[in-house]
Amino acid sequence: MRNLAISMVLAALAFAQVPCLAQVGMQRGFIPTQQTNPYANPYANPYGVNPYNPYNPYGNPYGYNPYGGGLVPSSGFGVMNPYAGYPAMGMPVPVNGGYFGINIGNTRLNVWKAPSGYYYPWLPRPVGFGYQAPIVIVNQGNSTPAQPALTTIFSDMNKFLDEAKSKGKVSESDYNHLKLRASDLQKKERSLATANGGSLQKDDEELLRKDVDKLGEEVAYRVKS
Repeated sequence: MRNLAISMVLAALAFAQVPCLAQVGMQRGFIPTQQTNPYANPYANPYGVNPYNPYNPYGNPYGYNPYGGGLVPSSGFGVMNPYAGYPAMGMPVPVNGGYFGINIGNTRLNVWKAPSGYYYPWLPRPVGFGYQAPIVIVNQGNSTPAQPALTTIFSDMNKFLDEAKSKGKVSESDYNHLKLRASDLQKKERSLATANGGSLQKDDEELLRKDVDKLGEEVAYRVKS
């Protein structure tokens, strides 16, 4: 009888421990599955969403930092000089295709002269060009960086793109894309100016000029020399 009683007590203890072990086992087996999302998007872009980020080697079609050399993007008038410390510029000289070349430091930047008199850097850049490519105006025999009115830039860009298309220097698809982008920015400029009584607010102009700079970079990339 004593042996039977001991056996019954041991069996009861063993039976009481089974749910605890099962519960611990379920918890240990369940936690790791919570750390992995089986429905995660396998096509998510791991490199960010800005295709023109100059520091993103997977999206920047220019292959270099267009704002290198210690310079910064144009930020409008009287805020920050984007050309501080810029190398000396030579005078524009004619090159092939009816374009011009301007020596900046030890590098020649090819530019297009608009009927407005401004020289635009909308042609392919030298490899590794480490400065913000400027719009240039010649005043009193000196080549200097300039910031034309946005309306002037849009008008000149449309002329440049139309001319590049007529010469077969830009594909039909690229031409349509660049013209549409220029039109969108021009409409935005008009809308913002209208909302402010006919002139742009300072912050709006700064942002628009940055967008125009980016479009100029894309034009230089897509149009052939």
